[in-house]
Amino acid sequence: MAIEKRLVVSGLFACRIITPAFAIASLVSMENYYRSSPPDRPWYAVTPAIWTQIMINTSVVTACIPSLKPILTDFGSGLTGVTISGPFELTHSGRKQGTGTANVKSTSSSGSGLA
Repeated sequence: MAIEKRLVVSGLFACRIITPAFAIASLVSMENYYRSSPPDRPWYAVTPAIWTQIMINTSVVTACIPSLKPILTDFGSGLTGVTISGPFELTHSGRKQGTGTANVKSTSSSGSGLA
C-alpha cells in the first residue's frame, strides 16, 4: 500500500478525534444541571442535551466517513452525471416526437399559448 493511501485512510479514521471534544463539552455543561435547584432543572438540562446530540451526531458522521470515500471520489471525478436519452424522455413525458412543444391550448387571441 502506498504511503499516500495510508495517510488518506489514517486521516479518514482520525476525524473521529473530534468526538471526545464534544463529549467533554457535554460533561462540563452538566455541572449547572446537577448544582441547580429543583425548579430550574428543565432549563439547565437544555445545554447538556444539545451537546449530547452534537456528540452523537458527530460520532455517527465521523464513523461513516471512511465508507463514504468512494462516493466522494466519484463526485470529484464527475462520474455522478446522469444522461437521459431522447427517446426515453419523449416516451415518459407525454410528448410526441417531432412536435417540439407541449400540448398547450391557446386561450388568448395573441396565440402565445399562455393561459
